Amino acid sequence: MQAQTSGPTSILPPAAEPLATLLRQLEAEAGKHDSKDSVQLLADALRSGRARFTPGPSAGWNDRTNHALIALLRVSQLPEGSKVSFDSTHASEMLTLFRASYAMLQAGRYSARAERSFMVLQKKTIYLRPRLTIEPLTSYYLRRSKGYAYLRQVLVRLVGAAALAGVRRLTPQGFSKLGLLAEIRWMEAMFHGAYLESCREIGLSCPAVGSWAKSRNRRADRMLFRKWARRLATDPDLQRDVRIMVPMSYDARSKRVVSSLIWGYRTKSVTLKWMRAPRILSIHDAQGRLVPRNRVRIVLLGRKNVGYVNYVDPSSVATRQLLSSLEFRRLCEKVGGDTWKIQEALRKMRPSR
Repeated sequence: MQAQTSGPTSILPPAAEPLATLLRQLEAEAGKHDSKDSVQLLADALRSGRARFTPGPSAGWNDRTNHALIALLRVSQLPEGSKVSFDSTHASEMLTLFRASYAMLQAGRYSARAERSFMVLQKKTIYLRPRLTIEPLTSYYLRRSKGYAYLRQVLVRLVGAAALAGVRRLTPQGFSKLGLLAEIRWMEAMFHGAYLESCREIGLSCPAVGSWAKSRNRRADRMLFRKWARRLATDPDLQRDVRIMVPMSYDARSKRVVSSLIWGYRTKSVTLKWMRAPRILSIHDAQGRLVPRNRVRIVLLGRKNVGYVNYVDPSSVATRQLLSSLEFRRLCEKVGGDTWKIQEALRKMRPSR
């Protein structure tokens, strides 16, 4: 089963996106005998390879973003899979991240919200620990960066750079400080920097192929990402209340809307270990002098709970009423933050007249 975009270049999603059409086909095939929700059916088909999605040259922003999200389901089959081995829980985490991110992307169709110690030298012994500052999802980062590059190019072609630079994004705190063109360029550079940094950390070759990649300032993009990562906790876009109820499908038999509930961010600790010994190219002392390899002993150590990864935390519920973002947040505050009680309250709601 193959879905591919075709037709004229576009920014806004069409009435029937290729991935959404693919999802409806999967629902029709499964019928009422399959208890899985629609997004789970889509994820299973994409992960197994039974269904494929490839954005064509005329693909729009949503198609390109969907293509990036699919990388989360097939990490082991992408280039980074040759450099990093993930345990059995990682696939489950990536499925959760896909479900949440796909729901957040669909939310854009209903609202105007926007997305967003290597070694210690002791005498003649070197203790070498794995070090990751970013989750090794290189294909995802690269696809997101190219998606923003596409968005920038199309918008500049449509309205002009000057007009785009003068538009400012409206946030709950007021208008953003940067113009829209500057913000899109920033996101393009930040995701490209994340891609380069991740490639460097796992030893994956990332040559600049194509005119877009060759036009990028690789060092500047990588430094931008590093600077942002150090200040992650103070990013205003990540401090906002992201709780939202996103309709995903409609069950005609029960007359209920199946929605994804986005609660916020969930933090998870990470454990790292070497799968095979790294190749040592050279060793230098504190003064920068080359140290002969036969004069040192390399000890490989692991890292437990040394890093934290933030995931968007979703749930799924079938209700007779769909709440706006504000109404959903008010319900969360009224019930007290217990996700199970909130879902029960939603199930018991009667449709508004």
